[in-house]
Amino acid sequence: MKNLINETNTFFRIAASLELTTQSRMLYLSLLQKNNSLYWSEFFTVTASELQGLSGLSQSGMQRARKQLVDKGIVIYKKRGSNRAPKYCLPELTNEFVITILNGTPNNTAVNTAVNTPNSTTVNSPNTLIDNTIQYNTKQIDAAADIEKYNSKDNQQKIWHAVASFQKLWNFPNAFQQQDLEELILTYSDELVNEAVKIAGTKDVPKNNAISFLTSALKEWEQANVKTVEQVKQYQASRQTKNKSFNSNYGKRRVEPKELSKPPVRELPSDEEISRMIREREANEQL
Repeated sequence: MKNLINETNTFFRIAASLELTTQSRMLYLSLLQKNNSLYWSEFFTVTASELQGLSGLSQSGMQRARKQLVDKGIVIYKKRGSNRAPKYCLPELTNEFVITILNGTPNNTAVNTAVNTPNSTTVNSPNTLIDNTIQYNTKQIDAAADIEKYNSKDNQQKIWHAVASFQKLWNFPNAFQQQDLEELILTYSDELVNEAVKIAGTKDVPKNNAISFLTSALKEWEQANVKTVEQVKQYQASRQTKNKSFNSNYGKRRVEPKELSKPPVRELPSDEEISRMIREREANEQL
């Protein structure tokens, strides 16, 4: 029986060997997600618009990606007329099937070679079987250093772990989020990206803000020289303590109103002063 995590894990392990483009990877993951929601129907229908929404691909990008997946043999595609959604089938990524598509040999040849070989120790060790197949069947590709770094087995595993964390919180990333997520993983680390995803979950960050939140958190940790998961936990705890202290002090602080300036009190003149003022006035009038 298919399992989403196992199928996704196996797919990430063989994607580099199949030379799949980023668009093809995203389309396959979108089809896998759709198939899982339909309880792994052997054949299932999905419209082009829905696939574009799931994968974030344009129509032409989706068509190119679909052609590559079909050519590699990991997706079966059947048209059903202009007004009907096409059918898809995703063969289960068993060890035998993986060997078949990597070797490019007929099914029976691959199965017989993999399973019926005497003294074979790979039958009871699925991961070893896939690892050895990838090791001896990966084509030599002239690529830039960063592409080679991305396609390394170690980095593929790191990317898978981070994508799995992302998927639990926001479902599968679209094509653009996938590229940004890979950059973050290779720039920082999958452990720090996973921690940032966990923190995003506690803050209910929406999917459309996921990458910006992760980027901001990772850059903040970098500036604070935070490099390990344990340091992240200490930093976040300290950060929360400071925030609570600030909020507490702000709530207790009392702003006193300014005192209103009172006009000076003017005293009334005495009777003697009044008499003197009258006499001075009469004297002035006589002049």
